[in-house]
Amino acid sequence: MMVEKLGKKRYVLPFAAFLVVACVMSLVVYPMVTAEPKGLPLGILSLDEGAQSPQGALNAGETIVEQILESQDEEETHAVTWTEYDSQEALDEAIENEELYAAIVIPSDFSQSQVDAKTAEAIAAAAQTEQAAKVAAARASAEASETEGASSPNGTTPQGDLSSGAQSSIPNAAAGSADSEIPKISPLAVIIDEGKNPLAASTVKTMLTSMLAEQGLAYTLEIVDEADIGGGTLNMAQQFTVLPVFIMSMICSVALFVATKPAKDATRSQRFKTIGMQAMFILVLSWLIGFGTTALVETSGLSIPSLDTGLFLWLASFCLMLLFVGCLDIATPLGAVVILGCFACGMACGNLPYELLPTLYQDWLYPWVPQHFIGDGIRQIFYTGATAANPAAGGLIGAGFVGAIALCVAPLVAHSTGKAVNTDPPIR
Repeated sequence: MMVEKLGKKRYVLPFAAFLVVACVMSLVVYPMVTAEPKGLPLGILSLDEGAQSPQGALNAGETIVEQILESQDEEETHAVTWTEYDSQEALDEAIENEELYAAIVIPSDFSQSQVDAKTAEAIAAAAQTEQAAKVAAARASAEASETEGASSPNGTTPQGDLSSGAQSSIPNAAAGSADSEIPKISPLAVIIDEGKNPLAASTVKTMLTSMLAEQGLAYTLEIVDEADIGGGTLNMAQQFTVLPVFIMSMICSVALFVATKPAKDATRSQRFKTIGMQAMFILVLSWLIGFGTTALVETSGLSIPSLDTGLFLWLASFCLMLLFVGCLDIATPLGAVVILGCFACGMACGNLPYELLPTLYQDWLYPWVPQHFIGDGIRQIFYTGATAANPAAGGLIGAGFVGAIALCVAPLVAHSTGKAVNTDPPIR
């Protein structure tokens, strides 16, 4: 009926729908196809005590730190941002507080191990040179003996050949012995925090290991906050949680609003009763969405903390539905803008870390989109052992608080379809 009132303008609706969907999907896809690391926070700590070399005092650890920090200052835009720490305790605290994706620790004997290795190499080289000189002299003596034997009437001297063969085997044994005695340079420790964000941690891991391999530096790898969710990944877990919870909450919110929308001539009391009924439906539907999504994740083969995951997703769905239904109750266009805005601007933020998002998303969208808080909460539950009452729940509660205010205000404001007429009996 409403479409027929538009007349010929109704033929524009398909094109308008196309433009809206194209804009929404562009906002969803753009951050994913342009993801590029910018300013990933890393830490570096040198515990190197230095050493005395033939050339003087040496501290290779400080040299590495200076080179890394100088290269960072020379770059206008860099994928990582290095922070130098002065103690192991300070670095451990930064990792525990999820301030860093990774860190490099230079051991206390790094310089001394280099001096020892170079000294051993020099001794081994000198020993090989000396042994080679002895073998050369022995061969020259053997050749001279062979020449004398050949010129004598009695023929050759086989003893000379045996002597030469024995001498030629000496340098190989000496070389093998020298190589086995050369001490190895102490490896650097590379610490990767998967709990901060596994996707960014994987990127940093590749960058650091490639850098150290190019420099010829040995390293050990330590992973902290590593999750064991049955062989799955956080990306899989987030796709099975953030997306279903948001989509189902969105659809249920629209359906609930359409099913319970009060009549144009409804009284204010009737509208408040409708709000109460909507709140009850939201409570039940969000419970089904939260624990239903948790069951879906478990049936996919992932091993997760069921209770905390279900409670957190219940909270997330409850707050989302409060926000969506509340905005729809105030004005249908307002609710549509909020729902489409959250969907278009937030889907990438639920999966990608802050440092991989475009600047627009970092500055204006990431701080408030609900998917960001859902993704963070799931990550903290799966990787750091947090409960449903983790820090990410605060952002969702804020969205739910706004939605609750909208629900309470909706009966008091004028709708786009007209003002409600208060036909309640007067108070005597």
